[in-house]
Amino acid sequence: MNHKLFCIALASILSITSFAQNERQQRLEQHVYTLASDEMNGRKAGSEDAARARAYIVKEFEEIGLRPLLPGGYEMDFNSHNVVYTNIVAIIPGTVLSDEYIIVGAHYDHLGIKKGKIYNGADDNASGTAALIEIARDLMAKSNTLKRSIIIAAFDAEESGLYGSEALCNYLSSEGLLHKVKLMMSVDMVGWYGKSGFLKMEGVGTIENGKNIVCELANAQNLNLKIKNFETSFLTATDTRSFAQSQLPTLAITTGLKSPYHKPDDDPELIDYEGLEKITEYIGEVTASVADDENFCASGKVSKVHRSTARPLELGLNFYTGSMNLLYNKTGINVQNGHTWAASISLQANGKKLGIRTEAIYDCQKIRLPDAADIFNTTHEMEAYSLTVPLLLMLPATNRKPTFCGVGPYWNHILESTVAEEIVLVPRRDTFGTQATFGLMMGPFAASMNFRWQIGKYFTDTNSPARFIEVNLGVGYVF
Repeated sequence: MNHKLFCIALASILSITSFAQNERQQRLEQHVYTLASDEMNGRKAGSEDAARARAYIVKEFEEIGLRPLLPGGYEMDFNSHNVVYTNIVAIIPGTVLSDEYIIVGAHYDHLGIKKGKIYNGADDNASGTAALIEIARDLMAKSNTLKRSIIIAAFDAEESGLYGSEALCNYLSSEGLLHKVKLMMSVDMVGWYGKSGFLKMEGVGTIENGKNIVCELANAQNLNLKIKNFETSFLTATDTRSFAQSQLPTLAITTGLKSPYHKPDDDPELIDYEGLEKITEYIGEVTASVADDENFCASGKVSKVHRSTARPLELGLNFYTGSMNLLYNKTGINVQNGHTWAASISLQANGKKLGIRTEAIYDCQKIRLPDAADIFNTTHEMEAYSLTVPLLLMLPATNRKPTFCGVGPYWNHILESTVAEEIVLVPRRDTFGTQATFGLMMGPFAASMNFRWQIGKYFTDTNSPARFIEVNLGVGYVF
């Protein structure tokens, strides 16, 4: 009898769980089809279409019973580049740790209409917004037991430059609350679990014991998780950026770029709703678990792409190509030119504001040198292999200021050269000069322009006043 009662109870529990999952999946499908419908015209940030999407999200928040974060309601207006945008922000107050916060966010804007085609953005990011609504519903049902407060944020203007998440970060900072944020999660493009085969979570290395926290719940749900300790992409950054640059733990959650990313055929019928339901439940459980874990804390580690200051030491690998010229000082005439290709290993030591950079640059130079008997009309080709070592005082790049510049002396030593016998003018084996460098960091990648001016004379013949000038473009990777 007891065995039968147990079986009946178990069947009832499974039936109730299955029914709840089916209901959640149906609601998710409704959210995506509504937000990614042609009537929304792609939800372009700052448009009337975005306002209609916003009204739908606000209605859902009200039905769930979420409390607005701001006294005036859910809508958080902000101005960026003279355009007014609007976040939708709610809070589920915690109990014993109510002054500490977990943020779950997803952007609701997309690209609008381009060349007459509607970019519906079902995966990007109606899927994340739909998940956000249902995560809020699940968490609201547990609100009486959650220890930490949970901020639910639907961000505007992500596609324009992550402006919505930046606005929330700035607001929390102005209110003196940013340091109370224990974790920020961005749910961005989570509708293609079936085709991707995994849910990716980037940033677990920013959390103490982060791998175990996210994997234990995933294993319990039989969810295939792909984890990365840190976010590495600069070009596909998500709404975690402002919070991560503030040295807070973050998780970027996505099923990747398998969907028609930023294409007009990113439509609701392509979404894997069963997978989306599974992911929604999982994120809700991770959020509740973190909210209730009094020992949850940051690891103190930050992604390279999110560091607010330059690292103390930076090792780089660089490649250059450019042009080299000989100028005759007394005439001001550029009589010859050549080309150079180079590779280098660089090392830069950074302080709070300034840095020192040096490189070992292996150059391959091809230049036409003048014949001493007829310097303006007769030339001979020289190929030289040389070592160039600059020592530069730098204004280093940071994530808040990605540009860098530097100036300082350099030394060049010709290792080997091939010169036609007819040439009487012979280059000095060792030359010195000044180098100026300007560049831009894009995540771990660097693009630079370098200028070198030789000091003194280029040839061993002291009667020839030529000096060497070089301009090159470089690309590099900083480890």
